[in-house]
Amino acid sequence: MNDPVTVNAPRAPGLEGRLEAFEAALAAGGSVDLFRFLPPAGDPEYLPTLCELVRTDLEARWALGRPKGLAEYQQQYPELFADPELAAAVAFEDRRQRELH
Repeated sequence: MNDPVTVNAPRAPGLEGRLEAFEAALAAGGSVDLFRFLPPAGDPEYLPTLCELVRTDLEARWALGRPKGLAEYQQQYPELFADPELAAAVAFEDRRQRELH
């Protein structure tokens, strides 16, 4: 069983910094909790950041042969799927990964 990776959220705020930190945590191995890389829930960047983190997580899991279904993401992050544009972006990434793998 993999232990959660201990990686702190980036010191510099912003989507790119958060994605870089998340990708570094993924590369370190183990399981990574997306919530640790998100801005506070009231932040205007919360949903766009969540969307990109989920898309990155989808890509990484497919590459490792451990895909996670959209239903699991929907259950964990219902606020993401309440936004039709962001839900479509995640669904597109899921479809893209299925076609690649």
